[in-house]
Amino acid sequence: MSRYLELIERARLVDRVESCTTTGDVEYPGTALEIADVDGKDLFHIVVDGKGQRHVLFFAAQENYRMPLEVLERILAVAREAVAPKKDDF
Repeated sequence: MSRYLELIERARLVDRVESCTTTGDVEYPGTALEIADVDGKDLFHIVVDGKGQRHVLFFAAQENYRMPLEVLERILAVAREAVAPKKDDF
């Protein structure tokens, strides 16, 4: 087996996630979609920056992890609908 494939196979598989939409704190200019593994560990959030652009905010992890593309595509589809700047801020 190649070293790259070994690296991939050793990475923790995250094929199920928990998500919630939040407005963050009072000063946050939009909504966010928070993505965590089934144990509640934050993986990343899809957020709005100060210019109203959507970004993926990745959190540092102590271990590598991988996610099926289909799961990520479903997350992004939800984020396109749910994550937006507050209308009165932009």
